[in-house]
Amino acid sequence: MILWIALLCVVSLVGIRFSKYHEDYLSKDSTNAIKGIFAVVILYSHMRGYLDLSSGWYNTAYVRILKSIGQMMVAPFLFYSGYGIMESLKHNEDYSHHFFKRRIVKTWLHFVLAVLLFIVVQTPIGKVYPAYKYATCWFAWESVGNSNWFVFAILALYLEVYLAMLLGKKLSKENKSKDWIFVLLCTVVLYLFLYFAKKGQPWWYNTLFVFPFGMIYSYYKELIDDKIGRGSALYYLTLVGLLIGFGIWYHYYGVDIYGVSSILFTIILVVMGMKVKLGNPILDWLGTNAFAIYILQRLPMNILAHYGYNENMIMFSVVSVVVALLIAAAFTWFLKIVDNKLFAVKNEYNTVTSK
Repeated sequence: MILWIALLCVVSLVGIRFSKYHEDYLSKDSTNAIKGIFAVVILYSHMRGYLDLSSGWYNTAYVRILKSIGQMMVAPFLFYSGYGIMESLKHNEDYSHHFFKRRIVKTWLHFVLAVLLFIVVQTPIGKVYPAYKYATCWFAWESVGNSNWFVFAILALYLEVYLAMLLGKKLSKENKSKDWIFVLLCTVVLYLFLYFAKKGQPWWYNTLFVFPFGMIYSYYKELIDDKIGRGSALYYLTLVGLLIGFGIWYHYYGVDIYGVSSILFTIILVVMGMKVKLGNPILDWLGTNAFAIYILQRLPMNILAHYGYNENMIMFSVVSVVVALLIAAAFTWFLKIVDNKLFAVKNEYNTVTSK
């Protein structure tokens, strides 16, 4: 199984470029590759839950690498989403007027279509769930075999942004910090709610604060770019300090205060992106299909495992990855048709779902 990670590393390094400073290090094109990489990492992480990987150094190494990444594999998506929303508010006066429909309703509808696909495909083979799951799965509170917690979190965070708009916190040059302050406070409430509602399932809430941090980064981006990005000595001192700080914090505190680790991890990725740019057609394609890969990857795994094919590790992993990528491409194509019919979506700044 370790060969899957080796393959991803090789693909990620193709087309790598170095520069003194990438002006567009947080543009959609620049972040697409990162999203593609972590979409595959999430796929790998979910796949291990269907296999017996207790024997062989190549399997235990695979598991250890993914465990060491942990929930931080979703942190870039939360950061890019919060950052992208703030940038869109700053540069598009009409963005707030269409936010509910084009961001919240659209994301929710995409999720509903994916859940419907799970039910339609899995029910004939006998995968039936309790009634309460069928009642609550449409809002990502429960699952019918699909990944769900991240969609619930992102919809809740989007609602926080929308609530800020309704309360007159609309971004302007005079009060532009109020949006991220309001969202940050709401995220504290959301964190506490999920902490008690999903006790024992820390992945529901331990990376939430990366989203408002993305908004904060947008607010201070010009200052950060001037002081760090375009510098030289200060840039490397900052990067080294972040790496040391992350290592210490993650080693001694871990998931107890996971939010800090996930924010530090994201900062490292962003700072490295100022001078190192990833990108090639494969990563770009993966980034474009990141949402579909995330939301549909369990479908082939569930079906194969249902028939016992997960006992054959090589066959299961190859078929799962290939089929997941194929149905993700088809689903993304279908969603574009839906969006053009219902939302008339224009190109907006980089968001979590890459739509």
